Amino acid sequence: MDFLFDNPLANMYGPYFLVFYTLFIISTVIGYRFLRSRLDKTAHFAVPPIPHNPDPFEIAFLRGGANELARAIVFSLVQKNLLKILNEEKISRICPTNVKFEKQSLKPIELTALEWFSTNREAKELFQTNGLAQMLKPYYETFQAKLEMQHFFPDEEMKRRNNRLTLQAFLIFGGLGAYKFIAALYNGYTNFLGIVIITIIGMLVLGLAAKMPRLTKLSKTYLERLQMAFDRIKPSNHNETSVQTSIPSATFAAVDPCVVKKRLNDSAISRLAVWA
Repeated sequence: MDFLFDNPLANMYGPYFLVFYTLFIISTVIGYRFLRSRLDKTAHFAVPPIPHNPDPFEIAFLRGGANELARAIVFSLVQKNLLKILNEEKISRICPTNVKFEKQSLKPIELTALEWFSTNREAKELFQTNGLAQMLKPYYETFQAKLEMQHFFPDEEMKRRNNRLTLQAFLIFGGLGAYKFIAALYNGYTNFLGIVIITIIGMLVLGLAAKMPRLTKLSKTYLERLQMAFDRIKPSNHNETSVQTSIPSATFAAVDPCVVKKRLNDSAISRLAVWA
């Protein structure tokens, strides 16, 4: 029992231990991030081929989730002159144009969005509770299920392993802090505020580092290849006809499959990107 609380670590001078403890926490977090990166085995999976006519809405959801999907649909409906955006001083409003159209010309997801825009909406409403992003939930849940099958999102096993690894990291440096705290009390020291503060900061840092990436390595590689593919096939002013006849369709439903990369930089709707 004496050795347990009477050893170089237990007797380490307070400021020296705080420096040691801080470095220990940093090392633990770095080690955790390294081990966490090894949980994702999808880097070794075969990358799916680029589809001939990709669904831009599925790509938008893959890249940025429900909010990016909502932006892509607004972009599509603006391109089709079914919506218009009015930019005021501090407010952007999205309004229906009431242009007649054939329902067969729109995808179901676009019809759902257009119904939501039956009245004028502020741009920020897209991402609020009961906003457009929420209305599209049945559609993006379908996207989610399909993309999970392609290993584009972390699976449950990867999440469980990450949770176990996170718990182990917490126990490693939290245990050291708790040991020093108990040793200080045993030896009659009461100046342990620094240990408590550093432990709390370390837990907050690890908590931030523990958040699982939304996309797997396979997904990121796929998006990079998709980006390069459609960058190459964008028609130029010099040879637009020949390019269009020799490459897959670069648009679908009037939406560029790489619309998310452009972040809706079209002058009429660029301000949508700031609402999230």
